Amino acid sequence: MVDIVLGDKKAKVLLEFPPFAKCDLSFYVVPTKKSAILHAEYCTDLFEKETIDKIISAYMYVLSQALNENTLIKDISVLTPEEKGKILNEFNDIL
Repeated sequence: MVDIVLGDKKAKVLLEFPPFAKCDLSFYVVPTKKSAILHAEYCTDLFEKETIDKIISAYMYVLSQALNENTLIKDISVLTPEEKGKILNEFNDIL
């Protein structure tokens, strides 16, 4: 279980998986009085835990931007500045 703090909001990520997934990939966000619980359920034949962790990190990054009152929707990015730099400067380096 991971505690996540986004400003004055708190969340717990529960990584408890049943023996099988009902769908290939499902996320459930359950609000509580002061926070929210994020539950991920996925098919282990299709996804590795590290992939799910990256998806959750991306979701939390987008959510942290959305919770900032001064952020416009057009300014929300799925990529962190580090990921964007890697794509633009390393993966796109054709010279």
